[in-house]
Amino acid sequence: MESHSKSLLFLCCWLGLLSVSTSAPRQVLYKLDSSWPLNTDVFTGKVFSVDIDDKTGEIYVSQRGVDNHPVVVFSEDGELKRVFTFDTSIVSMIHGLRVFHNVSSGQTSVWVTDVGNATYGHTVKKISTDGKLELVLGTAGIAGSSLSPVQFGNVADLAFSEKGEMYVVDGDGGVNNRLLKLSQDFKVMWHVGEVNSTKDGNFDVPHSVELDNYNRVWVADRMNGRLQAFDADTGKFIGKWTSCFSVGQPYSVRMSKDKTHFIVALLQQSKILLVATPPSAGPIGDCNVLGSIDLPENTGPHLVGVSKSTGAFYVAELNTQTCQKFVPIGLHRINID
Repeated sequence: MESHSKSLLFLCCWLGLLSVSTSAPRQVLYKLDSSWPLNTDVFTGKVFSVDIDDKTGEIYVSQRGVDNHPVVVFSEDGELKRVFTFDTSIVSMIHGLRVFHNVSSGQTSVWVTDVGNATYGHTVKKISTDGKLELVLGTAGIAGSSLSPVQFGNVADLAFSEKGEMYVVDGDGGVNNRLLKLSQDFKVMWHVGEVNSTKDGNFDVPHSVELDNYNRVWVADRMNGRLQAFDADTGKFIGKWTSCFSVGQPYSVRMSKDKTHFIVALLQQSKILLVATPPSAGPIGDCNVLGSIDLPENTGPHLVGVSKSTGAFYVAELNTQTCQKFVPIGLHRINID
């Protein structure tokens, strides 16, 4: 069954390549690497998130379940390198995951969001690359909206600036629907979004966050079916995109290696959208879909990770309980008999 699903996925990926608008400039799109990972037996629960350590090439994948490994680490070639063995006494319900390399300290760390309601939930956690808990942000086990000290409620995802400032979307259901910017010492610098709302600058389940190369922060405002953009320095609302997502909710937003497009996951539709990034600073203009990848029905793509060194992206899938790798391919190289 697994090999059959991957064959379908490979076919759908090529169809996604063919669906690119002929009026759009040539873009780098993707094909499935059906050989990755080499060992899928390590996945025993729903796979939620994935990110890449671009210094080592290692891929970190999170999953949930009883008596399984909450984080598994692979090489670029798909070889299983190691697993994290911590249990629910450290992370109740893992959701988002990001790898951050601190240039000033030389330290690489793994950051996860914990949406659980148990004793250790509603927190953001820093974990070493060998699976040791190093820091907890938030009040463990207690959902809240306080800014000093900072509290979270079903905190969904996070992203880092090169300087180490943290952007957190807090509200995978629960008491908060907001985006926060934290300083390098984890103090709240600004926040936007107070209530569950369709108004500009507010959210209904802010589920994923990403930075672009023009000092903007992008949020996948899931239940509102849109991406919203904010100034990374001030939190000022810049604009929103809705037309691209009329068929479904954006669960994940990540920028491609070449910074020409966002990779957006639509879970209910089992689809990946490739959405052009704005070409310059200032207004974001209209949403423009360059192409799409139709995954097999009921795949459940959740959060995505992008390698800034190879350009490959990885999809954490809830329903198939696996992680898939897609590699970039130039349109001029496509040869279909």
